[in-house]
Amino acid sequence: MILTLIPCKLFETRAAVTRLQKPLGGVWQMWAGLTHHVQPERLAQISQTIPKVLILTGDKDHLVHTSNSAYLKKHMPEAEYIVWKDTGHIVSGQHVERFNTLLERTFVEGRAKLEGRS
Repeated sequence: MILTLIPCKLFETRAAVTRLQKPLGGVWQMWAGLTHHVQPERLAQISQTIPKVLILTGDKDHLVHTSNSAYLKKHMPEAEYIVWKDTGHIVSGQHVERFNTLLERTFVEGRAKLEGRS
């Protein structure tokens, strides 16, 4: 399998406008990810009030276990839940076009729901 990362030109554009994260910032971001927990009631509220929720995970994600995404889906019944096969943590970098197409569809469906067209 060949991993396709962010196209070089896109990376350069983003890097030019993004300030570098300090090492402590990276530590705090990892700490938040490892210790963050949202109560089922709050997840249900989010699911009911946001027009379109998409939960996307890779079956080979070694950073965030797929069971965490299944937990979200369990408590967010209105959410769309997708598991991509042979995909790791960086789904957007591993499947650029597929990911972008999915986001576009999600945005269109969310807008339609907001406008009462679904």
